[in-house]
Amino acid sequence: MTMTAPRAPAKALIGDRTRSALRRRAVELGGLALLALAAVFILVLASYSPADPWRFNSTAEAPHNLMGVPGAYVAGALRFSIGWAGWALPAGFAVWGVRFILHRGEERVLTRLVLLLVGVLALAAFLATHAPGPGWQAQHGLGGVLGDSIVKHLLVLLPLSATEALIPVSIGLAAVTVGLVGLGLGINWGEFRHLLHLGGAGLFALAAALWWLIRQLARQGWRALRWGLRRTGEILAERRARAEQVESPPTTPRREPELRRPVLRSEPEAVTAEAELPTEPLPEPGGERLMARIAAAVQARRGEGGLAERLAASGDDADIPIAIAPDRDVWADGARVPPSGPSARTAPPPDPDAAEPAPRVVVRHPAKRPIRQSRAARAEAQPALPLGDEDDAPYDAPPLGLLTSPAAIERQPVSDDALEHNARLLESVLDDYGIRGEITAIRPGPVVTLYE
Repeated sequence: MTMTAPRAPAKALIGDRTRSALRRRAVELGGLALLALAAVFILVLASYSPADPWRFNSTAEAPHNLMGVPGAYVAGALRFSIGWAGWALPAGFAVWGVRFILHRGEERVLTRLVLLLVGVLALAAFLATHAPGPGWQAQHGLGGVLGDSIVKHLLVLLPLSATEALIPVSIGLAAVTVGLVGLGLGINWGEFRHLLHLGGAGLFALAAALWWLIRQLARQGWRALRWGLRRTGEILAERRARAEQVESPPTTPRREPELRRPVLRSEPEAVTAEAELPTEPLPEPGGERLMARIAAAVQARRGEGGLAERLAASGDDADIPIAIAPDRDVWADGARVPPSGPSARTAPPPDPDAAEPAPRVVVRHPAKRPIRQSRAARAEAQPALPLGDEDDAPYDAPPLGLLTSPAAIERQPVSDDALEHNARLLESVLDDYGIRGEITAIRPGPVVTLYE
């Protein structure tokens, strides 16, 4: 009897950790492949055209599909069989691609893909229960031929008419579609609860946002309403005040324009110390001595002697002051003595408080321009001999002599005094409205007169 020694286990070429790492990388590459496949299906379905060539449409035109003839065949087959439910395929590929990359539930992919295909058929049947829009050109419904066939068999199985059973069938298919598609996408109970939590939080946030928006709109609307009511009250008050003013106009008389009168200015009178007259009150008239004193004052005004000397020679009453107006006639010994001297007829000194005289308005008449004779008038004044054919002559216009010459028209110009009077009237009207202005020049014209 021979004894054999036990053999040592052979060492594996690749360790468990390396094998696990390679497996994870392979799964991730599979996820990337599924994402690429989802992108290709999206391009195929997005660029679908009913005119593209496929099994039931033979044409010589180039396909419009982005993936060429293969893409046109795949898009046409999906649209004919399951209609709009074909978009669930790239969505499922994308979800499982993300799951493979994140390593979330990739171990149950085989069983869940079968449920995803069944869910796509349920989605096609659900879409078939709805009427297509006006732009739908295919003979089948939104769920394709398979969707229409499933709905037809379901309506036959129910003991109701097609019209009465359509709504319950649509609701049941919606519930079945949600369940099957959810399971087909690999959602388990924990993920379902997490989705419910996220959905509840999203609905709460949406309700809070809507409530805040409604409050803001209500607040702004209340402010706008208050402003509108206040503004309406102000407008009504203004209209009421205007109506009262129209019904009871003011009774204040309108002030007539006042014309300014020119103020005469005279040279200041040179009065010497001897000719200055006292401003004390005159004594009562009477007696020969008063007449003598008046005669002495007259002689003093004529320059025959100083006023003080004449008063001293007149007698004992030299201390009685008198005052004689320079522009008055003086009577001495029963005879009228007119005033004389350089200040006999001069105006009194100007009052500093008096208003300044209005400046004289300068009337600037436009210079008369010589009337130039036109070319037609010169040709008519010097006629030419008709040397050409009369039949070929142009139209013979009537002569300019039928018109009145502008040089013979007499216009009555407005006088300078009338223009100045109008200028003062305009100044007074402006003054009535609180505008102080002076018109310094007038430019009369044939139609419009300019006041500057």
